[in-house]
Amino acid sequence: MQNSGGKILNSADAMAHIDNPLWLIWIMAKEGKSFNDAFEWVDNKIEKGWNLKIRLPEAKKLTKPKYEAARLLLDSSRRYLTKRER
Repeated sequence: MQNSGGKILNSADAMAHIDNPLWLIWIMAKEGKSFNDAFEWVDNKIEKGWNLKIRLPEAKKLTKPKYEAARLLLDSSRRYLTKRER
């Protein structure tokens, strides 16, 4: 069981990732990952954060609009990437 300090830190970390998906993709691409690999890494990181790391109801409620916006951005981009690969 995680103490309240750990829940706060994990929630804050996940919230920061959800708040900045494009920045994270750019950082990973700059470090040498392909765009597709960086995209998938960020997508997985955001999902892990939302589903596993944000354990505080207040944090989840506060972050939900940004999570939904990040999902919309990533999902629509994935459809575009998929079309380009055909």
